[in-house]
Amino acid sequence: MDFIDLRSKLLTKGDLQEQKSGKHFQYYLSLRGRKYRITMLSHGRTGQIDDRTLGSIHRQMRLTRKELTDFVNCPLSREEWLKLWDKRNPYRQTDK
Repeated sequence: MDFIDLRSKLLTKGDLQEQKSGKHFQYYLSLRGRKYRITMLSHGRTGQIDDRTLGSIHRQMRLTRKELTDFVNCPLSREEWLKLWDKRNPYRQTDK
């Protein structure tokens, strides 16, 4: 997976907010009045993402590696990702 492709999908398909912080870009999701830091990428990186970094990113997004690939390559929609995020988010708010 390529850094540029992932960054593009995080901004467009994921509709995440990007903030530059030192040597990194941080990506945030605003959902139901809360702001979650989803992941971060190194500023200026290009080329393929190494396996270790890819593993961190897919866990931070609450996805499997295959689901992250599907997110970037389009079979997984933003709505489907948000359903998975809600289901797998340990900080989700439950109705009482």
